[in-house]
Amino acid sequence: MNQRSIASIVLLSILTLGIYFVVWTVKTKNEMNERHAAQIPTAWLMWVPFWWAWKYCAGVERATDGKMSQINAFLLLHIFPVVGQVLIQLKANEAAAAQPARAQALAA
Repeated sequence: MNQRSIASIVLLSILTLGIYFVVWTVKTKNEMNERHAAQIPTAWLMWVPFWWAWKYCAGVERATDGKMSQINAFLLLHIFPVVGQVLIQLKANEAAAAQPARAQALAA
């Protein structure tokens, strides 16, 4: 997943009354599918919320290299959506920052 500003995610989610939350979810789904082979189904299936969210959270666990577990991501997104969004993005930012270091270590 791409690194994103946490403040902008929170502000946009609040200012758009949750619409950006959906946009962020779809963008991160696409990134996880492309970069991490997460196999998250199409966003149109978000209307089957628990099943789709479980698949999405499996992708989160894969994209964050296990720093955010599937069950934690699932519970956070359903109990405290904006907090879950922030924590998932924080772990994704950490994993993205570690990628160049890991690539350099493998090349050496």
